[in-house]
Amino acid sequence: MIILEVLTSESPFPNKTDASLYGHVVINQNRPVRPMVIIPERSIFGNILWGILTSCWSYDPQLRPDSATVWQLLKPLTQDQLKEVEEFMEVVESDADEMRDE
Repeated sequence: MIILEVLTSESPFPNKTDASLYGHVVINQNRPVRPMVIIPERSIFGNILWGILTSCWSYDPQLRPDSATVWQLLKPLTQDQLKEVEEFMEVVESDADEMRDE
């Protein structure tokens, strides 16, 4: 969840109180919604990253990767792929600014 929080700059469940969060996540087994603007489905990088994140959130602890495995999965993501996401975010922010100005 920390990687998702860093990418989105917000809590994965912003409308949940600490008291209701346990029931929402543990009992009802809800996962965060994929932030399509930041982790788009039509992006190979986005799909790789989302796959890593969802594997970390497995309800079966035996299926969750350890930190070394997560690092090995993230390492192949190149600077070019990260640059692609950064450029995409700049376009999104520019479009949002234009919409606000209208």
